[in-house]
Amino acid sequence: MGIWEPVLAGKTALVVFAVMIGDIPEARLAGMVDFALVVVVALAYVLTRGWQAWQPGTTDPPRGDTAVASGGRTSSPAPDLQPPVTG
Repeated sequence: MGIWEPVLAGKTALVVFAVMIGDIPEARLAGMVDFALVVVVALAYVLTRGWQAWQPGTTDPPRGDTAVASGGRTSSPAPDLQPPVTG
């Protein structure tokens, strides 16, 4: 679970609590503010694909696609980056 889900759950719980004690003026105002925050956080969650934030990813580029992406050209590493010759 990422950070998005607990934030959404917490803010939603605050909205529900404000509705339950709605006869207090401060509770109504806090409920409206928290509801606006729930909407903003939910929108951000969807736009940033927050459900994928906690899933493991890879930093390795796909193999075999480099020649296609570079227009058919391939390159070799710089001379000082080649492994030493043993023999």
